[in-house]
Amino acid sequence: MKKGKIITGVLAVFLTTFLIVGAVHAVSTAEVSIWVDWSSFSMTVGGSSPTYSSGIGSTSTNATAGYADSGVASDPHWASGWGELASQVVVSNAAGYGSATMSSLEATGEALADGIISTYARATAYVYRIGYFWVEEEATLNASVDFNIEQFFSYDPSFERVGGYNEFAMGLYRVNPETGISEKITESRDKFLHYGSPGTDDWNGTWTSTPTLIIAHSLTGGYEYGVDVFIYTDANCGTTAIPEPATMLLLGVGLVGLAGVRRKFQK
Repeated sequence: MKKGKIITGVLAVFLTTFLIVGAVHAVSTAEVSIWVDWSSFSMTVGGSSPTYSSGIGSTSTNATAGYADSGVASDPHWASGWGELASQVVVSNAAGYGSATMSSLEATGEALADGIISTYARATAYVYRIGYFWVEEEATLNASVDFNIEQFFSYDPSFERVGGYNEFAMGLYRVNPETGISEKITESRDKFLHYGSPGTDDWNGTWTSTPTLIIAHSLTGGYEYGVDVFIYTDANCGTTAIPEPATMLLLGVGLVGLAGVRRKFQK
């Protein structure tokens, strides 16, 4: 009799543990993209469009993707390149992509989390040189450009988490005549993000925004200047296994069985 109760209790606990581990795993998805609307770019110096001298189209891109499983160290992978048109990396359920050409500048991160896996994807595209130009006399520079931001999330806000981060900037530089180095004078920078942790706001769906960056600055004559644009995006999500009601009931049965076994031994 004693042996039968022990076996019953052990089997109940084993079955409960097995079902908890094999419980239904939800899937969360985060996709974040940002790109420049070049048709919106406008720049004047002293009221006129500048004549570009050099450096038009210089680019650098970077992509990072990785995942972190429960109890397992983060496994990041990355790819980058200066002057390359694009960089892309895919690992596990995450992908990062950065692209910069004469007609486009884009960064996209895509992450998919299944079960207890947390994933992240990052991508950057920079520095896109609109171009260098010479300023003979003191003049005012006015520049503006529109960005497009799109974030998509699919998850259960009761126990999953997602996040999307975008940062973008337009900078003004002056070339040091002695060193030839481009030194930053000023910049216009902003960021756009969504983050949802379990039990907080529901960010399911697609979210879009079209912010504009503007620079207005007085330039000293006798120098060469340059303007660039930078974009960065980061998508991440994570989820955990949630036991179903039936599994919770079996867990209770298993605990009761253990309690009975313990009392029997104590007698």
